[in-house]
Amino acid sequence: MGLLLLVLISGTLFFGPVLISHASPPSPTSYYHLAFSDDFSGTNTDLEKNWTYRLGKRTFSYADGTTHTSIQQASNVVEGGGLLTINLTKDPTKANTYYAGGVITKQRFRYGYYEVQAKSTAQAGWHPAFWRIHSDGSADSSGNTILTCPTMEIDGFEFNTYSNSLADQNFYEHAADGSCPSIYSVQSGNYTLKDATGTAIDETAWHTYGFTYNESGMSFYVDNVLQKTLSSQALSASYRTDCTISSLVSTNPNAGSCPPIQDFTQVWLSCIQYGQTVGTTPTSIQFRNFKYYQKDYYVDNDSASSDFGPSDGTYSETGVWTTSSLAGFGESSSRYSNTNNATANWKLTLPSGTTGSYDVYLYIVANSNNDTAGKVQFNHGGTIEPTQTINFAATPGGWLKIGTYNLLGGEVESVTLTQTNSYARADSIKLVRVG
Repeated sequence: MGLLLLVLISGTLFFGPVLISHASPPSPTSYYHLAFSDDFSGTNTDLEKNWTYRLGKRTFSYADGTTHTSIQQASNVVEGGGLLTINLTKDPTKANTYYAGGVITKQRFRYGYYEVQAKSTAQAGWHPAFWRIHSDGSADSSGNTILTCPTMEIDGFEFNTYSNSLADQNFYEHAADGSCPSIYSVQSGNYTLKDATGTAIDETAWHTYGFTYNESGMSFYVDNVLQKTLSSQALSASYRTDCTISSLVSTNPNAGSCPPIQDFTQVWLSCIQYGQTVGTTPTSIQFRNFKYYQKDYYVDNDSASSDFGPSDGTYSETGVWTTSSLAGFGESSSRYSNTNNATANWKLTLPSGTTGSYDVYLYIVANSNNDTAGKVQFNHGGTIEPTQTINFAATPGGWLKIGTYNLLGGEVESVTLTQTNSYARADSIKLVRVG
């Protein structure tokens, strides 16, 4: 995988918001399950169990000839009293040198609803943010943050560094291939966050910031009021040179419109100094009650350490399987086998409290030499559903619905694919909560 220095400002291409259908923030009827939370009620010792610090430095040069340096350090981050505080200071002895910081989850997440409460007394020139991206915060020898590519960045909020009355809520797709040559983006643009009455919010007061994220895109909320909805499908083949993701997966002729990267990422609560000079008066941004909710579950053939892990379950094979040049869901890798009766199995245990109705899907990697009578079997909690025989050579690529089932939280669910007469291709399954 290639590496790219992290850029927080706008990408090279701009697309307007595209309205899509999206779930509301979690409620008793929206099927979301609390999967991770931190109320910051301990000390930094507790913080370090689930988070790492944003370290390193960023240096910016401006047209007036000045250079600003923002140094991120652990000592500027304090957990205590139910608050995560990032202290923001200017060095009184060094010109245009500033100190900030942040934290990054050790765990990586994908689809669901992300939420945090925050307030900021930072004046213009500071750049507080609640966002997700694939990076653990490692820095290069110059102190610049390293981004593992390809990856999708989603900004729950970025307070505008030139005007604290404005905010950005965006997503960026970093890189079309493993060398990360480009940044493509779908942006909300700068706009004023508003409450239910249409009144601009006061960013120095506590507010709840959240966003939903699924395969189609994302919706952004402040205090449960919808602000913007963006579509991840706005990235098309006309803006990308290919669908290569690494040396393992070459150009995918079946990718169609080059579907957006669907990787797992860390969550960042952070701030840097950027854009304009700020005074020497210390200031801060504070966070409390970070929560991540999930309602749909995915199991992929890729390893937990890859860009497409950790998935919600396990993948196993019998027979001889090989990594394919044909990409799977979200440009992940796929596997194939023409060994007689070779099997691929996806298995997960639903979390307790997630009993409900689910649509179960198998991801199809399309190819004319696919098995014409492949076998698919779904087992939920020991109940084995009738085996389905599928002509995969005639089945379009993408998600194929196996059926709708009532599933119990805490039970084991599994899908087994069996090769019959040609090439079996294995990638992903998903369980989508519908009731």
